[in-house]
Amino acid sequence: MTWNDAMIRKYYDAVVKHGGKNMIKKIAEDLGVEEAEVQKEASKLEKATKRKKDWSNPNAKKQKHDCLARARSSEHRPRSKPA
Repeated sequence: MTWNDAMIRKYYDAVVKHGGKNMIKKIAEDLGVEEAEVQKEASKLEKATKRKKDWSNPNAKKQKHDCLARARSSEHRPRSKPA
């Protein structure tokens, strides 16, 4: 079963409420579902969040590459000698 938006909100509320020891067990109790289901859906949400972060800036990889290239080129640039 995939969770709807209301269930996901309840999950995050429970995470904030318990945030620590035996969190999955307590969240499962709050939501009235099995621990395995909470664990499975939590993993899906975590993966989706990571993908969204990666996709939020499609130019991030290129920007990092450009920045590194500029840094390398300035390191190898011959320095002018004082007159």
